Amino acid sequence: MQFLLEAKDASAVRQRAVSGLGVLWEVDWAQIGVENAPDGACVIELPDAGGVQSLTVALRDPTDIDARQTVDGLLQAIRVLHARSVEEAQLREHAHTDALTGLWNRRGFQPFIDQALARSTRTGEDVTLLLCDADHFKRINDTYGHAMGDRVLRAVSEALRSVIRPTDAAARLGGDEMSVLLAGCNAQGATVVAGRIQAALRQIQREAKLPASVTLSIGIADTRAMSADALTQRTVSHLMAAADEALYQAKDAGRDRFACHPDCFAPIPLEDDPTAPIQLRAVPARNARNPAAA
Repeated sequence: MQFLLEAKDASAVRQRAVSGLGVLWEVDWAQIGVENAPDGACVIELPDAGGVQSLTVALRDPTDIDARQTVDGLLQAIRVLHARSVEEAQLREHAHTDALTGLWNRRGFQPFIDQALARSTRTGEDVTLLLCDADHFKRINDTYGHAMGDRVLRAVSEALRSVIRPTDAAARLGGDEMSVLLAGCNAQGATVVAGRIQAALRQIQREAKLPASVTLSIGIADTRAMSADALTQRTVSHLMAAADEALYQAKDAGRDRFACHPDCFAPIPLEDDPTAPIQLRAVPARNARNPAAA
């Protein structure tokens, strides 16, 4: 049982249950996901977020009452431990994600940015933070109601998710403020991402028939915007403050746009920057006479 108690999640509970049951002399075999259980087998269902998994245990002697009672008792304990693991996972998810948008909340976002900045300290890797505010969000709530405000926040979160990479992280920090962490990316590469976020939001706004006033201001800062003292510490607050400064620049310039902290831009053009993870390149025209040559 200690072997099961040390499982880190529901999937590990299932895997360890199969391994542990398989070594019992009463058991012929144990397996997850058997469609047609043999006669006399013991079967339990183990539901989790991904669906319901069945655990099937075939006895060496299906007529052995003592063996069946032993295995049934173990299966009930496995069911309880599995349910506890599923519940703990749900509690962790709810504690680290925003219920309305499904993005990370501030607590869930913190480890991503801490790890990225620690890696940046070791390797010099670029880290960029985008701060995003829905423009005139209070006015939208006051004019159209809070239900519309919730739709706008979900639309913004959908726009963020639709353009970032699996290695990036997006969070709702509170109210209408959202953030995106781009590891291995400088501010120049982030401007491409910011443009795609705003384009995605405009498309969602049209398709979902949201008010035309739904726009987004974005502030961008990478580690170049941090002071010399801050660079040695590389803390979240320093990078967040720089991105917040850039966000206010975007708002002061008229909103519905992005702005970079003035200390971010490297002197080389984006297309010549080998560190930029996202580049816009012209697609060569297909050769009409010989398509294979294009």
